[in-house]
This record gives sequence, structure tokens and C-alpha cells, in this order.
Amino acid sequence: MEDNQFFDAVTAAIEAAQNFLDTDRAYGPDNPRTRDKKDRLAQTMQTLTPTNVDIPELRVIHGGTEERLERGYWPPSPDPQRWSQVRAHLVQELELPAEWIDTLHERGRIYADRGGDPVFLGEDQQPFLARLPGEDTGSAPVLIIAESPVEALSALEMHRRLNRDRPDGRNERGDAVAISAEGPLPHQAIQAALDRGGVVRVATGNNTAGEAVWQEIREQYPSQQLERAKPMMEDWNETLRFNNACYRDPAAAARQLDELQRQNPPGAQSRAAVRDAVRRLGPARSHDRDPYER
Repeated sequence: MEDNQFFDAVTAAIEAAQNFLDTDRAYGPDNPRTRDKKDRLAQTMQTLTPTNVDIPELRVIHGGTEERLERGYWPPSPDPQRWSQVRAHLVQELELPAEWIDTLHERGRIYADRGGDPVFLGEDQQPFLARLPGEDTGSAPVLIIAESPVEALSALEMHRRLNRDRPDGRNERGDAVAISAEGPLPHQAIQAALDRGGVVRVATGNNTAGEAVWQEIREQYPSQQLERAKPMMEDWNETLRFNNACYRDPAAAARQLDELQRQNPPGAQSRAAVRDAVRRLGPARSHDRDPYER
């Protein structure tokens, strides 16, 4: 194949792949249009692949943050005009820190795709992660493992609120990294944190799937440096939003807890613990409050 023919074949394959991804996102994998686009993609890839080599399977992860080719990552095409819509969802609805979202967007780590969904990109084909730089490079790092990029950012923000700038001086001063474990477990990051004497916090949700992740990690890494960091609510984003509500309107937050209790009445001990959490998370209203309670 001549150079110009090869260039044309590569261009055609790229266009065919993008057409397939766009059609799959719009109509679903079982739609005749999607199957036709997939067949066309296979035909164009055959011009680039020797006949004795199998064509890699194209896999689309629905509901995730990226589409992948068997040979690497193929993120969706960005749509800058939809960024304001996506930013409003992340900042106003999910209540993630606006400065974090803006910084990650400026660095190309978050963008909007053509469907108006947020796309979170990792580094060097690693999962999405976010980092709080430490105040002391010699201090032990903290690795937070969450189930999605939104959960990772939510858990990292709650870590910042509860473990940085403590009045009692017992704040954690090392690096804090939150990583999204949507796919395979980040074994390299886990081992690196343990080797440095750090703490690995499994910040997965209060559900069967979240508990399964914790059990898997605990079985593979039997270490006192592992911690199960359960969110107060169902997941860490809900916990973050509830924490914000406590600051804005403690009475409304208490009403929300009352409704949750009516739906699933807890025992007296659990009810007392929840009430104590509301008192701690809300703004200070009495002179005798513990200065560390937030």
C-alpha cells in the first residue's frame, strides 16, 4: 500500500469508528443503523490489517466515561458548546467544588461530549484520579478508592473537610489521591501507597457492590494500612450534598433525615448516631461545641 493510500485508509477508519460510536450512543447497540455502522467499520479496518490477523473487537462501555478500542482508549469527541450544561450539572446539581471542576476542565481532564455528558480522562491510560498536594512530602500518603469519577471527587472533598486544617493539629499532611476504580482495581496505585507506608481507604458506597470491592481488596492486600471508609449516606456524593445542606439549612437537613428514618426506621442507637452527625455537620450554634466538629 502506498503512503497516500495508507493515509486515506487510516482517515476512513477513523471516520467509520466515530460514526459507529455516535450511532451507538444515539440509537443503541441493537439498532440496525448501529449494526450497519459496525460492519462498515470492520470493512475499513480490514484494509489496514493483514488477512492473517484477527480484527480487534470494538467494545463500548455504556454509561461510563469513555469508549475503548481493544488496542487502547478512544474517548468521545468533545462538544465545547455543551460544556456550560455539563458544568452546571457537576457544580450545581452534584455540588462538586467549582474550582476543581474548572481546573480539571482547563487541563483537559473533563469535557462535554456530543450527548451532553461529562467525560473524565485519566493519565497514561490509567483511571481518572484527582490529587490534593501534601503539606509535608515526608508524610504518609492517602489513597482513596471510589467507584466513579464523581464519587472520587466527592470523597476527596469530604477528606479535605474532615482531615485538613484541624484545630487539634492532628490533620493529615501527606498527599491525598482519589482514584476511580470503574474497571479493574488500580493495583499499581494500591501497592505504591502501601509501600510508602500510606493508607488505602476503600471509599465505595453503602451497597452490595461497594462492599464487594472492599472484600476483594482486603483479601488481596491483608494489611493494617487498609481502611473501609463508608459514606454516611448511600454514596459519597450524596454525603457531600447532605454536608452542604447542613451548612446551608440544618433544619432542612434534619427534615431530610426524618424522612429517611420513616422509610427505614433505625434502632435507637442508630438514630442517636444520625442526630449526632447532623449536629456535627451543621454550623456551630453553641459555645460548648467541640472545635473540631464541623
